[in-house]
Amino acid sequence: MKNLIRSFLLLSFLGLSYCGPRGFESMDALSTTTQTGYETPEHKKYVVGKEERLQEEITKIAPTTPIKMTPEEKAKSQEELEFHSSLKAFRFLRYDQGSTQPQRLGTASYRLDVQIQQKNNGSLVATFYGKLTKDAQGNFTFENTSTNFPDYKVKGSFGSVDTGISGKFTLSYKDKDQTQEATVLYRAYEARLNVRTPKSKDLSQYPNLQKKIDSWRNNTSAWMNNFSVPFGVSTFDIAIIRKTAPSSESAANSTEKPSSLDALLAFSGRSVETDVEGPAEKLTVPKKYKDQDMGAVELVGNAEGEDSKIISVTLKDDKGEDTEVLVDVVREPTEEEKVKQELHEEEIRQKDLSTDDKDETENKQTPAPVLPEPKQEQKQQEQKQTPQPEEEINLPDEGDEIPTPTPSPIQHSEVPAEIPADKKPGPAPSGNSAGNNAKSYMFVSSGTKALKIVKDFDRNLTLPGVQKEIKAYKSSSANLKRFFKYANPFRGLIKKIATAYQVPPQFAYVSVIESAYFTGGHYVIQVAKAKNKQGHYISSATGPFQIITDTAKALGLKVIDQALGTMPGPSDERRYFAPSACGAAKYFRNNADMFPKDSTLAVLAYNQGEGRAGQLAREYGYTFAEISRNNVSGVSYSNKKLAAYFIAGAYQGSSFDMDAEAPKSLPSSTVFPPNQIKDATCRAAVQ
Repeated sequence: MKNLIRSFLLLSFLGLSYCGPRGFESMDALSTTTQTGYETPEHKKYVVGKEERLQEEITKIAPTTPIKMTPEEKAKSQEELEFHSSLKAFRFLRYDQGSTQPQRLGTASYRLDVQIQQKNNGSLVATFYGKLTKDAQGNFTFENTSTNFPDYKVKGSFGSVDTGISGKFTLSYKDKDQTQEATVLYRAYEARLNVRTPKSKDLSQYPNLQKKIDSWRNNTSAWMNNFSVPFGVSTFDIAIIRKTAPSSESAANSTEKPSSLDALLAFSGRSVETDVEGPAEKLTVPKKYKDQDMGAVELVGNAEGEDSKIISVTLKDDKGEDTEVLVDVVREPTEEEKVKQELHEEEIRQKDLSTDDKDETENKQTPAPVLPEPKQEQKQQEQKQTPQPEEEINLPDEGDEIPTPTPSPIQHSEVPAEIPADKKPGPAPSGNSAGNNAKSYMFVSSGTKALKIVKDFDRNLTLPGVQKEIKAYKSSSANLKRFFKYANPFRGLIKKIATAYQVPPQFAYVSVIESAYFTGGHYVIQVAKAKNKQGHYISSATGPFQIITDTAKALGLKVIDQALGTMPGPSDERRYFAPSACGAAKYFRNNADMFPKDSTLAVLAYNQGEGRAGQLAREYGYTFAEISRNNVSGVSYSNKKLAAYFIAGAYQGSSFDMDAEAPKSLPSSTVFPPNQIKDATCRAAVQ
């Protein structure tokens, strides 16, 4: 049967005659160190933390050598694969000898509850209970039949490791003469807890709210349980616990021993990616911890490849108003892990970014470009249609939805009309910048502000999210190659504009994501065509840099009001590259001025809006790296832009180098407007 499921998966991945079940990812798109290979009905990928065993388990199921199958074997293998995805939720409890109360590190017996989705859309909870047997290596083993559904069996083991507890168990189900199996990886550990409140709120004015938050904050830690199924779900549960028992006289004289599972707050849910647009992942809170002052509890940050999560808890303050509290749950790495991470980051810095890992797009017809999603301010007008969800995980209750924060108004400053002499483009930089050097597609060599921006960019090379996008570009390189090819005659113009607005010319790489002006190969001006579920257009974003009407006006561009989703009149400067690029450079410069600690946040603000970027900056210490590591919603845009920056930093002589076949002259239209450019700085720059 193992060979059958392997063959089925491989055929599905390779796109052969058999089509796999909905919700499973292709092997090429799967990062087996962080993703389980399965996704939710809302198209969120299931991801895990630092689970190094996941890749090995996935490889066991889907090896690289295909195996021939009959139609009957294919049908059986599909059923076994679906068994993996039918496991939805887990609860694992341990007990000491003679105790009826679960203990976090109990050694005598265990109880395992598994929620299983059935084909008739119903679900069951299979319960396993039995003794724990300690082997010669100090590990605990168990093997039992379900007490309420005897067709299900479990066999597993776990033991202590430097990072906590690690184990795995195999669930099997016998249906007539066929047995299906699925492996579940289990980890548990104690983590550091950081409870953060809005800096704008003086908690001393809200004593009841202060008391509750202090109870979570003082002398506490978090206990985390993680469960992940290869080609299935990944779930977790977290308990906020006191590090030591209270020393009050009443506690000391109590004859009742408190349960070691007592917690101040607990929540659980699906471990899914959080750097995608859409509603945050709701978590469930047991009734015993939920009170009338608690609103939504959501997963807003979920680091892939690292044991770090950020939970948003909405509480009512003393006046009945909502207050968002962020709870960081982070496992401190061991000294060995720190050394490995440092070596890994150094390897990344030394790695040649100039070659493709795998070019899937060569000799294939280029698909029509797809316009990007609207920016944050635009998306607030949209009412998205929610996909039909899976059956609710019914072990605990579910919370309410969190309110969406409102962006702050746009603030813009002016720039001098004349280009300072010392800001003119100079010779190639002599430093060892990964994205700004003599081999770069475009570079900056002078100007304090511009050099500071690229220095901030360079600090993000080793971020997992950026590395993920670098790998994606190198695996499917045609889009980026078309940008390098067709942007070639614009490089001088872009450098002039960048110098005028005191930003590096690499600001223009956002156009790789924003539109198909270059990547489409025909210099076509586009307007965003995003619609809401009623079929109405929701965006006015126009041109190579997809600038919306209100922002364009604030930036000083000449704008012709248009109906949403329609092309504005021919005198609208967003329809021409030069003034549109000036507007984008000015917008980028203004955003960089907002975040002097880390200019990378200007990229986030370009996509998410200043209000949302400012909110995230306050919550994550004004550093982009912390936002990226925790995969906060919307961060993938910035990761993609940085990935293009680093690949372009090794451009000359690389497999991305398109200079030999690139056009040398600007196109005859869509570059300059027929009338004088409105902004004086832009006019001076492009003359």
